Amino acid sequence: MDFDQVIVRIDIKWVKNFIRTYPEYFEKELQISFADGFEFYNSTKNITERTEYYVDKFLKIRNDSPYSKKCMEIFTADSEFYDDLSLTGYGENLKIIYGKGKIRLFIISHCITKTDAESKKRCIEKLFPNVAYSLIKSGTKKSQVIDKYNMHHYFAFVDDSLVNIEDVFSHTYSISKTFGLPIYGYNSKYEHLLEPMNKNLTTL
Repeated sequence: MDFDQVIVRIDIKWVKNFIRTYPEYFEKELQISFADGFEFYNSTKNITERTEYYVDKFLKIRNDSPYSKKCMEIFTADSEFYDDLSLTGYGENLKIIYGKGKIRLFIISHCITKTDAESKKRCIEKLFPNVAYSLIKSGTKKSQVIDKYNMHHYFAFVDDSLVNIEDVFSHTYSISKTFGLPIYGYNSKYEHLLEPMNKNLTTL
């Protein structure tokens, strides 16, 4: 089970914190007024429906822009980033079911720095007491974690990245397993690719 964008939304806070911290960005970099930039980019609907996965791409931040690092640090340097995140609808239902002892849960989530890892750790432990989880470096294959902890008996795997789903599907014992993909603007184009992978594959 993934954490970011599956159990909690990180993108909304990330984008809105950037706008609040750097209100001058729109005029300096995009040559539009703050009012126009705020109206579009601060919209939860537009953030959800964006076609770019990375928030800096959504904000049209150039790789060579000084705001590129600033945008990343909105997330990676905030030691309390996860403290007040809201659960997704799926996350709320999962928390209820887990609290009743109806399921066993194993969370596998990528982290960028020690700062965001510690913040995420506190959030996971608060939401799901005594849950098993593994926080891994960006780029680490989640199938390797499943193999490491001998979790091949899993019933379902849920992730917002088709790359991660394909990895787990191809490199773990995936027969009769269910795979879930929460649909956002940035991954909706992959929805049609899921059915051939597994007849039990679901979208959330």
